[in-house]
Amino acid sequence: MSETLAARNRQDGDRADRRAAIADAAIDILGEQGSRGLTHRAIDKHLGYPEGTTSAYFRRREDLVMATVKALFDADFRRIRVLFDTLLAREVVDAASVARWFAEMLAAVRQDQGPVRMLARYECFLMAKRLPETDRLLRASFSQRTERTQEVFRRLGAAHPDRAAIQFEVLLRGAFFTASFVPDILDDSGLADEGFFLREITAAMQA
Repeated sequence: MSETLAARNRQDGDRADRRAAIADAAIDILGEQGSRGLTHRAIDKHLGYPEGTTSAYFRRREDLVMATVKALFDADFRRIRVLFDTLLAREVVDAASVARWFAEMLAAVRQDQGPVRMLARYECFLMAKRLPETDRLLRASFSQRTERTQEVFRRLGAAHPDRAAIQFEVLLRGAFFTASFVPDILDDSGLADEGFFLREITAAMQA
């Protein structure tokens, strides 16, 4: 490889790393300040970059929003894909083990993501609905997740795994929403434990 090509590759890698860092910082700012706080200047300050750096990578605010939403949804789907692959790799997939898995997943997300990232996720949902390009990303993200849930219900023997997956996904999004905004309800009531998910899985199986 020539020195010129090697230097160009390093430059491209540095540029990709900086774009990723900007998108990650944008997620933090969304969780802390909301969408109004998401500005090029705020990201530069957050990362300690010279003023104008973020604008050089994302000229329009729409470009910045698109990159932020995509980064969050891509990271979510990669994490969920690994989790689903682990579940579906089991030789036996039964309702009790799936219920336990969903309860553990919710607990892990709450612990790993923290309140800032959870709030940022919903800010991204709101922004995504206001821009056609990001709305398509939002719909694609939900569709990919529902496809994985369909496979789970197919393994469980549901007569209509497509309907079961949709019904259960609606319930699951409600659980995550509650965990983000009123977590005390889950903690105090004991909801979203294995028994809760088992009952909902059983109900979805009858959809």
